[in-house]
Amino acid sequence: MKKFSSVLLKNLLTLIIVCSIAVCLIIYPKDTANGIKNGFFLLGNSLIPALFPFMVLSSYISQSNIAELLCKLVEKPFKYLFRTSAYGFIPFVLGLLGGYPVGAKTVAEFYKDRKISENDAQRLFYWCINPSPAFAVTAVGTFMLNNTKAGFVLYFACILASLSVGFLCRFIGNGEIQEIKTTQKNLNKNIFVKSVSKGSEAMLSVCGWVLTFCVLSALCQALKLPHTLTLIIKSVGEVTTGCENAVLSSLSLPVIAGILGFGGFAVICQCATYSTVCKTELKNLLCSRLINASLSAIYCSLLLKIFPQYTEVSVVLGTTNTSFTLYHSIGASIILLTMCVLLILEVDNRKKVC
Repeated sequence: MKKFSSVLLKNLLTLIIVCSIAVCLIIYPKDTANGIKNGFFLLGNSLIPALFPFMVLSSYISQSNIAELLCKLVEKPFKYLFRTSAYGFIPFVLGLLGGYPVGAKTVAEFYKDRKISENDAQRLFYWCINPSPAFAVTAVGTFMLNNTKAGFVLYFACILASLSVGFLCRFIGNGEIQEIKTTQKNLNKNIFVKSVSKGSEAMLSVCGWVLTFCVLSALCQALKLPHTLTLIIKSVGEVTTGCENAVLSSLSLPVIAGILGFGGFAVICQCATYSTVCKTELKNLLCSRLINASLSAIYCSLLLKIFPQYTEVSVVLGTTNTSFTLYHSIGASIILLTMCVLLILEVDNRKKVC
């Protein structure tokens, strides 16, 4: 009985959350259904067309000798700048072109194929998860903000943030850098068949998480929570609805860049399966996303000085009765960044884990 009580206390918060969600699903069936419908619209309209081809492509590249040929071209600069295997070039580029989970998926596949070490896989996980141009430029910039130039500013801010995190990661971890060894592989139809199969499986996982967070977002709307709280939940939950609500709430461009840099918990959950393969701790992945978000906001603010799109220096969240002002402070962002770096560096020196 004592053992049961102890287990119950440890899982009490989880039990309360699960029961609360179950009750909400029963009370608000219409809102739940609308959330799923919106999720399917989001998947069919933007995510699947933009993401699925790169899911297949990443699987194909990891199984062929194309990766070795491409990585040979950037082997020396990668070693110098990031102190990691040049194989990191592939997931970084595919992540930039295809979107958030593609980079993480490619890192995991390279690690399973023993092309990169465990230490390299863990460090690459911190900076190879990025938004795609189709999402940052077209979806957010052109359609949400009605300003394609603003979309490019957001996209380049995220790229600079990822490269900065990659450079910071060169100072953590240790271990030898694996050399690129070109091997001859037969590019037969079996590789393509396996690539499509793996890409479909990965895409299905992404769809599941997106639908889950769309339902949670709909429940938050149905509960009629304060506007500020709803906005925060949506911003850190699923990146598409987060950006959309940020635009509707007239948040400044650096704040939207921070949302893109973080990616949302839906993206973190999508990458969790791959992080388990690479033995990357979830808390470290979360901290890396916070660092990425802070740097994205900082770089966006600096890029706006060169390419001015908006002039807002502060943002008011909430209604007139329940509102507070967020000032875009580079100093505060740097402090947050420093705290996150210290947390990531707090590792066991006996293990080669970042």
